[in-house]
Amino acid sequence: MDAQRGVRRRSLDQNEEYLRRLSNAAGVIVVSVDYRLAPEHRYPAALDDCRAVWEWMMTVPDALASADVRRAVLAGESAGGTLTFALAQQCRDRGLLVPAAQISMYGTATMQVTNPEFETVLLSPADCHRFWDLHVPILPSATHRTSTRLLRPI
Repeated sequence: MDAQRGVRRRSLDQNEEYLRRLSNAAGVIVVSVDYRLAPEHRYPAALDDCRAVWEWMMTVPDALASADVRRAVLAGESAGGTLTFALAQQCRDRGLLVPAAQISMYGTATMQVTNPEFETVLLSPADCHRFWDLHVPILPSATHRTSTRLLRPI
């Protein structure tokens, strides 16, 4: 399962060609999630959407009849990478099938900028804080930046 839309800016089609090539080259089925975005849909909307797709996959619908769902992997980039961490924990905590692996491409396990020296014109520490506040506004900003509210070690 692939979660790659971002918190606010991304579209589901952004990585379609890459994922199609990955699917063909690896001989695997890729399921992308069109999860709801902040600020219109705050936490836990995106995570709920990802879990709903994971649960659907585990029912082995006709579309996935040739897949071994026990070997399913979660993958995502940026906000989608963070969702892979959170979804794996929910699976564990709810007694659902836990993914065989997690692939997080520059997702974050904490809402904290640990390497501000890598600021770019595309993403700054201030941008990260603004996106987190859009997604999880229920925490005070000072606490929010060092919080692991969404994630615990698995």
